[in-house]
Amino acid sequence: YAETLIVTWKPTLMLFIMFFVTLSLFPGTISEIQSVNSSDSQFVIYLISIFNAFDLVGRLVPSLSWYSQYIPKISDATIYDKKSSIPLGRGICGFEKHIAVPTLFRLVFYPLIIYSNKRTYMRSNMYVFTLMALFGFSNGYVAVLCFMVAPTMPLKQSNKDAASQLMLLACYGGLVAGAVLGTHIHTA
Repeated sequence: YAETLIVTWKPTLMLFIMFFVTLSLFPGTISEIQSVNSSDSQFVIYLISIFNAFDLVGRLVPSLSWYSQYIPKISDATIYDKKSSIPLGRGICGFEKHIAVPTLFRLVFYPLIIYSNKRTYMRSNMYVFTLMALFGFSNGYVAVLCFMVAPTMPLKQSNKDAASQLMLLACYGGLVAGAVLGTHIHTA
Protein backbone atom coordinates (compact mmCIF):
# COMPACT_ATOMS: atom_id res chain seq x y z
CA TYR A 1 0.00 0.00 0.00
CA ALA A 2 2.90 2.35 0.64
CA GLU A 3 4.06 2.43 -2.96
CA THR A 4 0.48 2.87 -4.12
CA LEU A 5 0.02 5.79 -1.75
CA ILE A 6 3.19 7.38 -3.16
CA VAL A 7 1.44 7.46 -6.54
CA THR A 8 -2.14 8.24 -5.50
CA TRP A 9 -1.66 10.50 -2.49
CA LYS A 10 -3.13 13.59 -4.16
CA PRO A 11 -6.57 12.19 -5.10
CA THR A 12 -6.64 10.21 -1.85
CA LEU A 13 -6.05 13.35 0.21
CA MET A 14 -8.58 15.37 -1.81
CA LEU A 15 -11.23 12.69 -1.29
CA PHE A 16 -10.57 12.68 2.46
CA ILE A 17 -10.82 16.50 2.62
CA MET A 18 -13.97 16.53 0.50
CA PHE A 19 -15.85 14.05 2.70
CA PHE A 20 -14.46 15.67 5.85
CA VAL A 21 -15.89 19.06 4.86
CA THR A 22 -19.20 17.54 3.78
CA LEU A 23 -19.88 15.53 6.92
CA SER A 24 -18.73 18.27 9.26
CA LEU A 25 -21.45 20.55 7.86
CA PHE A 26 -24.10 18.18 6.50
CA PRO A 27 -26.64 17.40 7.88
CA GLY A 28 -26.01 18.74 11.42
CA THR A 29 -25.13 22.37 10.82
CA ILE A 30 -27.37 22.61 7.79
CA SER A 31 -30.37 21.42 9.80
CA GLU A 32 -29.98 24.48 12.03
CA ILE A 33 -30.40 26.96 9.16
CA GLN A 34 -33.74 28.70 9.41
CA SER A 35 -35.92 30.12 6.70
CA VAL A 36 -36.40 33.85 6.37
CA ASN A 37 -40.11 33.01 6.56
CA SER A 38 -40.46 31.78 10.13
CA SER A 39 -43.61 29.84 9.21
CA ASP A 40 -41.78 27.53 6.76
CA SER A 41 -41.50 24.26 8.70
CA GLN A 42 -40.26 22.28 5.66
CA PHE A 43 -37.19 24.42 5.05
CA VAL A 44 -34.62 21.87 6.26
CA ILE A 45 -36.22 19.20 4.07
CA TYR A 46 -35.83 21.53 1.07
CA LEU A 47 -32.15 22.09 1.91
CA ILE A 48 -31.40 18.38 2.23
CA SER A 49 -33.32 17.64 -0.98
CA ILE A 50 -31.42 20.33 -2.88
CA PHE A 51 -28.10 19.01 -1.59
CA ASN A 52 -28.95 15.43 -2.59
CA ALA A 53 -30.28 16.40 -6.02
CA PHE A 54 -27.21 18.45 -6.89
CA ASP A 55 -24.90 15.80 -5.44
CA LEU A 56 -26.45 13.40 -7.95
CA VAL A 57 -26.01 15.90 -10.77
CA GLY A 58 -22.36 16.39 -9.76
CA ARG A 59 -21.83 12.63 -9.91
CA LEU A 60 -23.45 12.36 -13.34
CA VAL A 61 -21.71 15.26 -15.08
CA PRO A 62 -18.33 13.48 -15.53
CA SER A 63 -20.11 10.61 -17.30
CA LEU A 64 -21.53 12.85 -20.04
CA SER A 65 -19.81 12.38 -23.39
CA TRP A 66 -19.39 16.09 -24.11
CA TYR A 67 -17.75 16.57 -20.70
CA SER A 68 -15.02 13.95 -21.18
CA GLN A 69 -12.59 16.58 -22.49
CA TYR A 70 -12.60 18.23 -19.03
CA ILE A 71 -11.86 15.10 -17.00
CA PRO A 72 -8.27 14.91 -15.73
CA LYS A 73 -6.21 12.54 -17.86
CA ILE A 74 -3.26 10.33 -17.03
CA SER A 75 -0.08 12.07 -18.13
CA ASP A 76 3.08 10.68 -19.67
CA ALA A 77 5.03 11.76 -16.60
CA THR A 78 6.12 8.74 -14.58
CA ILE A 79 6.31 8.67 -10.79
CA TYR A 80 9.39 6.79 -9.55
CA ASP A 81 10.33 5.26 -6.23
CA LYS A 82 12.93 7.65 -4.79
CA LYS A 83 15.12 4.85 -3.37
CA SER A 84 15.17 2.30 -6.18
CA SER A 85 14.15 4.45 -9.19
CA ILE A 86 11.53 1.85 -10.12
CA PRO A 87 8.55 3.31 -12.00
CA LEU A 88 5.45 3.12 -9.81
CA GLY A 89 2.80 5.03 -11.69
CA ARG A 90 1.77 8.02 -13.76
CA GLY A 91 0.77 11.55 -12.93
CA ILE A 92 -2.45 13.36 -13.79
CA CYS A 93 -2.91 16.25 -16.23
CA GLY A 94 -5.42 18.79 -14.97
CA PHE A 95 -5.49 17.52 -11.38
CA GLU A 96 -5.12 20.94 -9.79
CA LYS A 97 -7.73 22.57 -12.00
CA HIS A 98 -10.42 19.88 -11.84
CA ILE A 99 -9.90 18.22 -8.45
CA ALA A 100 -7.62 20.16 -6.08
CA VAL A 101 -9.09 23.65 -6.59
CA PRO A 102 -12.74 22.56 -6.25
CA THR A 103 -11.87 20.50 -3.17
CA LEU A 104 -9.97 23.28 -1.42
CA PHE A 105 -12.60 25.82 -2.49
CA ARG A 106 -15.09 23.79 -0.44
CA LEU A 107 -13.41 25.13 2.72
CA VAL A 108 -15.19 28.42 1.94
CA PHE A 109 -18.46 26.68 2.79
CA TYR A 110 -17.55 26.67 6.50
CA PRO A 111 -18.15 30.38 7.13
CA LEU A 112 -20.87 30.61 4.49
CA ILE A 113 -22.96 27.83 6.00
CA ILE A 114 -22.20 28.45 9.68
CA TYR A 115 -23.14 32.12 9.40
CA SER A 116 -26.08 31.64 7.05
CA ASN A 117 -28.48 32.01 9.99
CA LYS A 118 -27.16 35.54 10.48
CA ARG A 119 -28.21 36.65 7.01
CA THR A 120 -27.98 40.38 7.50
CA TYR A 121 -26.35 40.75 4.09
CA MET A 122 -28.80 38.54 2.20
CA ARG A 123 -32.41 38.38 3.35
CA SER A 124 -33.52 35.63 0.97
CA ASN A 125 -33.86 31.87 1.06
CA MET A 126 -32.42 31.74 -2.47
CA TYR A 127 -28.98 32.43 -1.00
CA VAL A 128 -29.14 29.26 1.09
CA PHE A 129 -30.70 27.24 -1.75
CA THR A 130 -27.86 28.31 -4.06
CA LEU A 131 -25.32 27.51 -1.36
CA MET A 132 -26.77 24.00 -0.95
CA ALA A 133 -26.78 23.46 -4.72
CA LEU A 134 -23.08 24.39 -4.98
CA PHE A 135 -22.20 22.36 -1.88
CA GLY A 136 -24.00 19.28 -3.21
CA PHE A 137 -22.70 19.58 -6.78
CA SER A 138 -19.09 19.98 -5.68
CA ASN A 139 -19.45 17.00 -3.34
CA GLY A 140 -20.61 14.63 -6.07
CA TYR A 141 -18.29 16.02 -8.74
CA VAL A 142 -15.07 15.74 -6.73
CA ALA A 143 -15.95 12.31 -5.33
CA VAL A 144 -16.50 10.81 -8.77
CA LEU A 145 -13.37 12.35 -10.28
CA CYS A 146 -11.19 11.09 -7.42
CA PHE A 147 -12.62 7.59 -7.70
CA MET A 148 -12.17 7.67 -11.50
CA VAL A 149 -8.60 8.91 -11.56
CA ALA A 150 -6.78 7.27 -8.63
CA PRO A 151 -7.09 3.60 -9.68
CA THR A 152 -5.70 4.40 -13.14
CA MET A 153 -2.49 5.94 -11.83
CA PRO A 154 -0.49 2.86 -10.64
CA LEU A 155 1.25 0.74 -13.27
CA LYS A 156 0.79 -2.72 -11.68
CA GLN A 157 -2.68 -4.28 -11.47
CA SER A 158 -2.22 -5.19 -7.80
CA ASN A 159 -1.48 -1.53 -7.07
CA LYS A 160 -4.60 -0.47 -9.00
CA ASP A 161 -6.66 -2.63 -6.65
CA ALA A 162 -4.79 -1.19 -3.68
CA ALA A 163 -5.52 2.32 -4.97
CA SER A 164 -9.25 1.55 -4.96
CA GLN A 165 -8.98 0.31 -1.39
CA LEU A 166 -7.03 3.40 -0.35
CA MET A 167 -9.75 5.58 -1.87
CA LEU A 168 -12.36 3.74 0.20
CA LEU A 169 -10.22 4.18 3.30
CA ALA A 170 -9.92 7.92 2.57
CA CYS A 171 -13.68 8.10 2.03
CA TYR A 172 -14.46 6.34 5.31
CA GLY A 173 -11.80 8.30 7.18
CA GLY A 174 -13.17 11.60 5.89
CA LEU A 175 -16.71 10.59 6.79
CA VAL A 176 -15.75 9.63 10.34
CA ALA A 177 -13.49 12.63 10.97
CA GLY A 178 -16.06 14.98 9.46
CA ALA A 179 -18.85 13.51 11.56
CA VAL A 180 -16.77 13.95 14.72
CA LEU A 181 -16.04 17.61 13.88
CA GLY A 182 -19.64 18.10 12.80
CA THR A 183 -20.82 16.95 16.21
CA HIS A 184 -18.59 19.55 17.86
CA ILE A 185 -19.71 22.31 15.47
CA HIS A 186 -23.36 21.35 15.96
CA THR A 187 -23.14 21.40 19.75
CA ALA A 188 -21.04 24.59 19.93
